[in-house]
Amino acid sequence: RTVPADDAQNNNPSGLTPVEEVADYIGPVREVRLLVAVRASISFARIGRRLRFRRADIDAYMEFRIERARLLGEIA
Repeated sequence: RTVPADDAQNNNPSGLTPVEEVADYIGPVREVRLLVAVRASISFARIGRRLRFRRADIDAYMEFRIERARLLGEIA
């Protein structure tokens, strides 16, 4: 999977990443929307009807998933 581009490269002055780019990083768009719906450990902002995510929040969520997998013995 690819990591979302830096905000400067992305021409995103708000520093917020759309759900489609987050999905490139953590899973299908449907999974991202499900995480939002169940208020899982990923922070987001709603701007109008659109979801936006900070890069730091995406990275923190992925670190959480990796650590949880390690604790459960799913990865070495």
